[in-house]
Amino acid sequence: MARKMQVKLSVAALLGAAALLLCIVMSIHSLSGAGLVGCGAGSACDSVLGGRWSMLFGIFPISGLAAGVYLAFLLAAGVLLLSNDEGLKDLASKALLLLCGAIVGAAVWFIGLQVFAERALCKYCMTAHALGLLCAALTLPSLLRGTRRGGGFALAGAGLAALLAVLQVFTAPDSVYQDGRGEEAFPIISPGEAPVVGDPDAEYVVDLLYDYQCSHCRVVHGQLQEVLEIFGGRVAFVLCPCPLSPKCNPYVPREETRFEGSCDLARLALAVFALEPDAFQECDAWLFGEGEESWRPRSASAARERAAALVGADLFMTGEYRGARIRIGGGAQGKKFFTTFNDTVAMSQCQDVALLWQIVKSMGSACTLRAEGKAARAAACALPLLTGVEAAVIDR
Repeated sequence: MARKMQVKLSVAALLGAAALLLCIVMSIHSLSGAGLVGCGAGSACDSVLGGRWSMLFGIFPISGLAAGVYLAFLLAAGVLLLSNDEGLKDLASKALLLLCGAIVGAAVWFIGLQVFAERALCKYCMTAHALGLLCAALTLPSLLRGTRRGGGFALAGAGLAALLAVLQVFTAPDSVYQDGRGEEAFPIISPGEAPVVGDPDAEYVVDLLYDYQCSHCRVVHGQLQEVLEIFGGRVAFVLCPCPLSPKCNPYVPREETRFEGSCDLARLALAVFALEPDAFQECDAWLFGEGEESWRPRSASAARERAAALVGADLFMTGEYRGARIRIGGGAQGKKFFTTFNDTVAMSQCQDVALLWQIVKSMGSACTLRAEGKAARAAACALPLLTGVEAAVIDR
């Protein structure tokens, strides 16, 4: 191999190694939700890496597929640089041509997607594409001249990239939300169904979505009263806890460590509102650390204790919160009562349900019982103890 070709291939191998490292980092981010510098929630980078085109069949990250391509590129380049076996070197040359064609074709496809479909540019993706195109520019010309039918192998690689594009077009999941348009009809929240800051009959009513573990949300929350004063009562905010966790929010593509407890905090806050609406404002302010100079998101255990203190432990039966809940709606008021269970015996849980039922029945209205999740078993065993149940629905 000519000295000039060796230098070019060596540089291309170094660039390929850098692209491989980037692809591994992006794959880890896509699969685990691990933090990525400059790629926080809401950024262009996060939009691309978490978008519908970032996965193959909706489960395997494209960056992982790219990592495999660059690993193969490094192996083929190593064989071509170090091996003395002419047959093996010829095979490596053809493999490099195939891989270069695939790299160029994939770069054209994914850059086009970012520009025209996503309308956002991911710095990590674009850097990896740039490194790949440089690899191809350094490698392709010499290999095309020195390999028989080299152009065919390069075109075959581009064909593989085209096949990937076709697979993505037919298998990529539909976008839930893009450019202000949703694929689904989002629910309309009535001011009477959620906490409200301001006059519910104000001229402008804004649904405010937020997460109790989001520092930016905390800043906005602290400005609501000032906004009300500026607009002189013409605006009100409906408070809608919206956890940034896929455990309870289907619109969040992956879990991030910092939002792992968001679902618990939102459920607990809404439980306080359902049981004692007047106590919600204090609970909400405590969760966001209103008036505190330094703030860290509250833990679920601390929030549970605070909620029970605000509402009263008789109604808010504490225990390790695992998503189990009892809802009992009564009469026209439609009150909802939440209870949580720790890992106690079934009979204790049955007694909890029976006690809660007696509290509701004391209101003297017709009621319906609905039990969900872990609470369903306890509700089923408690049914014989519940006299006067007009209707009962058990989700097992």
